[in-house]
Amino acid sequence: MDPQMDHHNVCGTTSKGWSWRFTWTVWVMATALALVATAVYGRWLPWSDDFTIVPVVTGAMPLSPAWLWEQHNEHRIPLVKLLFIGMGRLSGCDYRWTLAANVALLSATAAALIVAARRLRGFGSWTDAVFPAVILHLGQGALVWAFHSQFLLTTVLSGLFVATAVAAPRGGSWRSAGMAIFALLLPLTGSSGLVVAAAATCLLAAEAVGWNAAPGTRFSLARGFAAAGACITSSVGIAYVATLHLTHAKSYAGLWQTLVASLDTLSSYPAGLVTRFPMGWRVATAVAVMGTCVMAARAVWSRDTRHRGALIILVGYVSSLALVALAVGYGRGTRDFSHLYGHYSTLALGVPVALALVWAALPQTPAARVVQSLLCVVTLVVAADHAKRAVRTWGSGAESWAVIATDMRGNDSPEDVAARHASALFFVDTPETRRMISTAIAALRTTTYPLYCTRPAATP
Repeated sequence: MDPQMDHHNVCGTTSKGWSWRFTWTVWVMATALALVATAVYGRWLPWSDDFTIVPVVTGAMPLSPAWLWEQHNEHRIPLVKLLFIGMGRLSGCDYRWTLAANVALLSATAAALIVAARRLRGFGSWTDAVFPAVILHLGQGALVWAFHSQFLLTTVLSGLFVATAVAAPRGGSWRSAGMAIFALLLPLTGSSGLVVAAAATCLLAAEAVGWNAAPGTRFSLARGFAAAGACITSSVGIAYVATLHLTHAKSYAGLWQTLVASLDTLSSYPAGLVTRFPMGWRVATAVAVMGTCVMAARAVWSRDTRHRGALIILVGYVSSLALVALAVGYGRGTRDFSHLYGHYSTLALGVPVALALVWAALPQTPAARVVQSLLCVVTLVVAADHAKRAVRTWGSGAESWAVIATDMRGNDSPEDVAARHASALFFVDTPETRRMISTAIAALRTTTYPLYCTRPAATP
């Protein structure tokens, strides 16, 4: 028997052994639990920013390229808008459909990361359950509030980009084409995606000049795809930045506030748990990220590592996440961050994902296996805690949402309904948000969507 294969069998790490079954069982269970949770507890009515897209979903406003590119706060989100319109029109504005789409995207990303880790390591391990435990945990807002698709799409596309970049065979045209597509879509998810897209563009440019090409490889279709992806993504990014208008009246954070809020963002993956132990999660995240980057740098410097290119890509991914966190800290650092952990936790999913991939790419020493085991166990404990908390808290507002739905499809004027429920339907209650809500209710009532109308739409 081959000694290396025998070692894998003894450790229970063959892809066909118990570790393979454990990892994919966790993935199936996490996906099923997330789907059930969104179906039972997810908001089926629009909430907050959702209302900005309702008029186009219902046809009260036309769908146009100008509207898709229109700025939303500090973001441009054409991909998010298209997702909302597609799901909204298919479902009759039942936002649980969008939440189900969120789960499907997260599940596909977790599966891709499992495969990527196996290829980096050379064999499967039960510790790859870290990916579904992280990506599909119930503490993230994307499983309750549909508009979190903005952050979710950034995380999904960056995860798929990285999985493709580090695990697909070098020099393959499909690898470069996939990376180019994911990079191009990233800036269409908002400013957070734009930051990650900048790092992805740098990698595509390096791939185009043959940085990570297999030995002896000349210019090929793969490098052509990489060059095209870098050029097109750069063009979209330049157009994005050149036409972006920031609010000068907004109060931005100073240096210390930015750094603290940035670390809060990076450590916010466990969401609710962070509010109980904020300093502990900050310290643990900082130590884990710095320690992992040091180990990756040592391996890159070594001449006998077989994953130098993958480790450089992964460190670049961590760096891009840090830049996203700095941007969030600069924009949100003046606010009490304790209410924003769940809001940004979907963006922070990339942190434990990147750490797990780095350790899968490092030589599989006993210490490396211990680190991977610890990371997996912690994420499974966090996932279990969030499942318990979600079941206890998500259903608490079901009765009030039923009342709001009844009023939306009732005979009271949209303005009265908006005034009565504005505080429940938007995170701020202002005359502007009330007008937005009443406009959306009026548009929904012209449809035949059962959630919002008890009678057929009037014929012209």
